[in-house]
Amino acid sequence: MTKNFLLAATAMTAIAFAGAAGAAEITSASVSGVSLTGGSTPAVYTIATQTVTATAANRQTTIAAGDNVIVGSVSNGGAFGPGIGGRTYGAKLVLTGATFQGAVTSGDIALVGGTPANCLAEALIVEGGAAAGTSVTVAITVPAGCAIADAPTGVSFDVPFTLDAAATTASAAVNFVLGAAETPYDGGAATVQLVRKANAYDLTVTADTVPTTLALAGTAPYTALLTGSNVDNVLGTIKVGFADAPAGSADGAIFANLDGGATNLPVLTYDLQVKAETGDFDVIELALDGTALTVDGDDNTIALIEDVAAGEVELTASIPGGNEVSLSSSQAYSVTVTPTATPTTVVAKPANVSGAVQTIGLEGTNFVAPWFTLNNANNTAFLRLSNNGSGSTGPIFLTLKSANGAVSTASVTLTQAMLAEGTLSANGGIAANSAILITGAQLASAFGTSAANGDVQVTVQASDANLTAKARVRTASGVVTETSLGRLGDTGVSF
Repeated sequence: MTKNFLLAATAMTAIAFAGAAGAAEITSASVSGVSLTGGSTPAVYTIATQTVTATAANRQTTIAAGDNVIVGSVSNGGAFGPGIGGRTYGAKLVLTGATFQGAVTSGDIALVGGTPANCLAEALIVEGGAAAGTSVTVAITVPAGCAIADAPTGVSFDVPFTLDAAATTASAAVNFVLGAAETPYDGGAATVQLVRKANAYDLTVTADTVPTTLALAGTAPYTALLTGSNVDNVLGTIKVGFADAPAGSADGAIFANLDGGATNLPVLTYDLQVKAETGDFDVIELALDGTALTVDGDDNTIALIEDVAAGEVELTASIPGGNEVSLSSSQAYSVTVTPTATPTTVVAKPANVSGAVQTIGLEGTNFVAPWFTLNNANNTAFLRLSNNGSGSTGPIFLTLKSANGAVSTASVTLTQAMLAEGTLSANGGIAANSAILITGAQLASAFGTSAANGDVQVTVQASDANLTAKARVRTASGVVTETSLGRLGDTGVSF
């Protein structure tokens, strides 16, 4: 139907909404009987990201009268004034992200406010409102002689709707215009968000921050976990369960669909797989809140546990007493959480979640050479590492930080090819009562960097009792400066 706003008067000046009116405003809104207004800020009907939107019924609101009402009003207590000789207004509702479930009829439209017995205003649909449509326009006629105090203050639209299959949000806008010229009311449309999606489940893998470290001391190095106040055996936390509804969610809930009833979200259990990205489970044993994981019979780098109840639990590591196998490298793990749930046509189970937990490092010693020279034609820099003990150290690890240029590889294990002087022991360490020398240029090549300078961290798999580290710089004129390097700490070294 074509719009046809009939004006009882041809002479119009400013838009004559009575009262100190501003823009249109949404004064009431509900979805499937769930109120979105009434609080200090509007709420939003929130459905699960996992809602099966391929099924249209899951995207449809209830259809009972009064369940899906949107009221647009003249703001600041204003009203549709009659002017001189009566006046006609237009009120338009536009849905975004949704369509009308059925045709909007005159019974779905009502004027609100005022005193209807004293002001026989009328509302007539003049455009739109078809089933599967997104907009409807209403002509509001306020007759001459209607007192402003009795005039209607707004219009309500009772419109069950269907969320678009691909939509993550839906909203409604109400706009008022004046007369046949459709002069927009000052301030434009008022908008309310009706629907949004949120993840209904909380599946997280969080790495622990307290170091878990293989100890140097023992029957042999790295045969047991280090104990003490600064370390523990917790690798991370696994959390599986319902997510909290985002702030501003109607009824403080995440709904399974748009029917307004109970959330009906299935309770999860899950299977957990831990993959040893470095190392294996021949020595290290894992447990989830005290329940042991089982090592895969065909792959000793995978440990499993099935049918875990929802909740928050800790993944811990241990080594059996009396172990004599020395672990010469760090143990790094990734975790995959595979949720399981009772099948439902309303909500799909959430996707798998993967993440890294804490790496089990090797106890050792860290030195740092701040702003070490790497690429400089005028200066030559050296790192000198010495071992004054009676046995070889373990391997040496180098990390480049805060470089002033691009870096290809930030962390490397020291090799014989990187040495200017000295010979590494068979296990890649510094032999007893010996020293090695590394140039800045060799480090620049190993790191793959063009940076002139950077902070170089040196990590040695050994206690600091017999270790020294110095940085030496020789200028083109032959001037030599040497600095003893400070030690950073003894635990949590990763190789």
